Amino acid sequence: MYSVGVSHYMKFISSGNFLQPTVEQPEIEEQAKNDIHTAHEAFWSAFIRYNKEHDGIYASSGVTLHDWLGKRVLGIKGVSVNVIVGKKVCRSEIYINTGNKDENKQIFDFYYAFRNEINPQIPGLIWQRLDDKETSRIRVDKPLSFIKPEDRDAIFDFFVTSTNLIVKVFAPYSS
Repeated sequence: MYSVGVSHYMKFISSGNFLQPTVEQPEIEEQAKNDIHTAHEAFWSAFIRYNKEHDGIYASSGVTLHDWLGKRVLGIKGVSVNVIVGKKVCRSEIYINTGNKDENKQIFDFYYAFRNEINPQIPGLIWQRLDDKETSRIRVDKPLSFIKPEDRDAIFDFFVTSTNLIVKVFAPYSS
């Protein structure tokens, strides 16, 4: 038996002496997608306000529905400083994507040549050339959860502090 709901169809499954409603799987997936986009939008909106108050590089950014926010601040085409939220880890990174794999690897290799000078200035830096992919990245992670409201201020602080440090440390090698 089927019943039309306000926003979706529900299928009733007979089980013993009662009926149990279940939502169709594609509708659950679409609702989850909408929920995460709404959560990202709210998070980035608050993060951008935080940047305005704390001299962060994303103060003039626009809100996005994605799990990442990027800014081209190092002066090299195809190189951006991104922040990424996740369920278990948040990340600040230099993301290299000029649209040309060879050019991306050359930029990465240039930065990598200075790793002995750069690493002591940014604790926990992870270098990822990603030879099997077109892009490359240089990142620092923090075990914070985007879905935990109690981690929000720590994420904001981590993102502003780490991206300001990334820009400061990498800028001399990017001009």
